[in-house]
Amino acid sequence: MLILLNSGRRRKVKRLVVIMVIFCMFLTMSNTFSAGSRSISFDEAKDLLLKNSTILKKMEIAQTQAKNQYISVVDAARNIDVQKMNIGGFFIYYDKYTQMLMTKQKVLLPEQMNYMYEKAFGNKVITIKRLVVNLRNLYVALYNADCEVKAKQGIYELCKKIYHQSELKYKERILSYLDFEEVGYNLKKAETELEIARRNKQNSSRLINQNIGLPVNEEYSVVVFNEKKKNSKMNTDGYYIDEAIINRFEVVDLERQIRLNELELSILEENLVYKINEQVEEEHKKLLLSIQELKFELEKNKLHVEIEIRNAYKEILNQQIDINSLSKVIKRGKDNLKLLNSRYELGITTYDVIEQAKIEIVKQECVYNALVFNYNTALTRLENASSIGPGF
Repeated sequence: MLILLNSGRRRKVKRLVVIMVIFCMFLTMSNTFSAGSRSISFDEAKDLLLKNSTILKKMEIAQTQAKNQYISVVDAARNIDVQKMNIGGFFIYYDKYTQMLMTKQKVLLPEQMNYMYEKAFGNKVITIKRLVVNLRNLYVALYNADCEVKAKQGIYELCKKIYHQSELKYKERILSYLDFEEVGYNLKKAETELEIARRNKQNSSRLINQNIGLPVNEEYSVVVFNEKKKNSKMNTDGYYIDEAIINRFEVVDLERQIRLNELELSILEENLVYKINEQVEEEHKKLLLSIQELKFELEKNKLHVEIEIRNAYKEILNQQIDINSLSKVIKRGKDNLKLLNSRYELGITTYDVIEQAKIEIVKQECVYNALVFNYNTALTRLENASSIGPGF
């Protein structure tokens, strides 16, 4: 009997421990995101991104190093005499091969170092633009998640109100048990969907925080939306293509490489050194082949840029149509809400129907705002793609 009593107590203790563990886990998960709650705007997030990005800090160091190397090489090149060497007032003239090597150091090497510096600078600019566009995508995801929470909160509050009304009706035997059970199911469903929406918002917050250098447990009670649709008139797709072919990094970089190879080729051909030295002759052949390959790659990149921008341009035009269509839908919804309010005053419809209509309008306005934000992002990407980059 004592053994049975002890085993019963042990089972009760185990259950209590399990309940306490689950409760503590729930508190921990709740506190993880209740540690910080604040508002955020895209401009604030962008400033934090550019300030805290370790990638940009490393690229800044690489750019500074490339610049210093370029300055050092230019300074050293000023003192190089490609024709002769002065030893104690006596001049020793170089042979043609040595003249070629000295010319490389004086003329070619500074150009190569300048190329490396410009490449480091261009890569940093492109990385900044790419990070900002990526942040815009993350921010609109956070905004959508925040809107979803608000919409689900509204639905939950409405279902809760309907449940309390139905409970009174059920007690007064005006409502059947099955109908009351269905109302309870709808409330539970709304509560579950609200919790899912909150977790999705937490995940979106984590992604934002990881990118802008804030603690991952930072949560945002207010996600500011102050974006306005860019109304500047778009140029033709041909304009953006022409600009891209002039400015895009993958085009300009290849053109610089071709110029460097052609400069080196001219140095090898000066005084016909490549015809009297087998090693230089082999180098000359490789340069000729390299220039041909780079020119082929250049034309291929130009064609790719043209196709890319034409497709992106069409997508932006379609986005404009979607924004205008949804704007009309929202207007009709607001007109319908006015009609519902009039009917409510006459006692023809219920307050719950009006609340549902309001929730639907709020959801549509959130979708509209997200479309505007994505449209501006697409325009930004098009502007980036028609300048230094990055492309799509």
